[in-house]
Amino acid sequence: MRELILGADGGGTKTKLVAVDARTGAEVAKAISGSIHVHIMGMETAVANMQAAIRGLRLSRDDRILALGIGDPALDDRGEDTKEPFRQQLLSRGVCPAEAVCVTKSDVFMALYAFSGGNPAALIVAGTGSMGVAFQKPYRHGEKNAILTVGGWGLPVNDPGSACDIAVRGIAAAMDAFDGIAPPTMLCEAALRFFGAASPRAMIDVFNGDPLPRNEIAAFAREVDACALSGDRIAADILMAAGEALGKYAICLLRGIDTPSRRIGIYGSVLLHNQSVREAFACTVQTVFPNTAVCVPEKPPEYGAVAFAAHALGIHWEE
Repeated sequence: MRELILGADGGGTKTKLVAVDARTGAEVAKAISGSIHVHIMGMETAVANMQAAIRGLRLSRDDRILALGIGDPALDDRGEDTKEPFRQQLLSRGVCPAEAVCVTKSDVFMALYAFSGGNPAALIVAGTGSMGVAFQKPYRHGEKNAILTVGGWGLPVNDPGSACDIAVRGIAAAMDAFDGIAPPTMLCEAALRFFGAASPRAMIDVFNGDPLPRNEIAAFAREVDACALSGDRIAADILMAAGEALGKYAICLLRGIDTPSRRIGIYGSVLLHNQSVREAFACTVQTVFPNTAVCVPEKPPEYGAVAFAAHALGIHWEE
């Protein structure tokens, strides 16, 4: 019989789940399913997707789940005593075994835990949305911990520096150029092509018909990047502003950490894959904290969820 600890990273489009051996910390299985974001999917679908992820691990009947750690994208880490509805549903419906420990935090929290293991540090995540979180002091299970957060507001502000924010600013720049109140930009042609509009005024039907999902709008951020790489100044300025906004988030968090050793982690498609945004981010941070290292976490968020659940049980593997 294997004793296992599971860790889940929930996102807006998919959930990644990993199972590790509780004795050694070695990975034994992985699975991917749909989103567990209850505000997007609804509770029934979110629970079903979590159940599908666990089934996807193809565990044997003899396997025993000791703990399940979940990075829940619908949480904001507002308090240690919050009774998370999603976790309660998993327990009441038997998706998580009654005898297992089930712990939930936000997906950004688990990404930070993967980065720092609970040691003081800060992390900025910029994907479809953006948010930052930091441990002011070493995180201790069962104690009142100081968790600092910035961003993650969602609509209507679109989260500064996020793919959605970049996309909306790019679309607005194209529309201003169509109207002649702003300089010409490659974003005009890119917007027509990307959204399948035959003419500028046809864009009205695109955005005022059936609502476009946020992730579909956010995907236009890649077009903004492509235009910037082709020499478009308007697009380049949008990316620089995004990096600066994320850098200001980071500065806010770093000022709150009680440690002389400063690190800032980055995660999410915008910061990991967009060089212009990343460079502007690093420059902004290092103007205030010149000795701060900008780091990409070595382990993904689902491993942070595993470590968080393991530490809740008092299990610590050698790093």
